[in-house]
Amino acid sequence: MIGDTNHDFEVAQQLEVDCILVADGHQSKERLETTGAKVIDELQQLVKLPL
Repeated sequence: MIGDTNHDFEVAQQLEVDCILVADGHQSKERLETTGAKVIDELQQLVKLPL
């Protein structure tokens, strides 16, 4: 799952799926990093992530 809030991360946990958070949305990168999820700065970085 790809999201931009802590709530998105919580939903991914409930669905038992991996989550990547993008720090160009509603919450700061620092706040997103507190979830322990992978955090990227912009969506374009997704193409460079290993599968």
